[in-house]
Amino acid sequence: MSRFLGICDKESEIESCQEYKYLGVIFDTSGTDDKGIRSRVIQARKCITCLNGVLWSEDIRKERKLNIYNALINP
Repeated sequence: MSRFLGICDKESEIESCQEYKYLGVIFDTSGTDDKGIRSRVIQARKCITCLNGVLWSEDIRKERKLNIYNALINP
């Protein structure tokens, strides 16, 4: 038996679903936040991958790299 997220009021029923994303948070029928955590880890890995060229460059000073990292990855 599958469970669905759904909200009802006196006049109508709002569409049910198994999961949805709201303000960057994934809600599902399991009641755990595993998918939300996994999603944030994937997003962080994508950011680090995009910045690898900058962070490993020998042409950019360490202080500048640290500023970039703190501004984009570790706010």
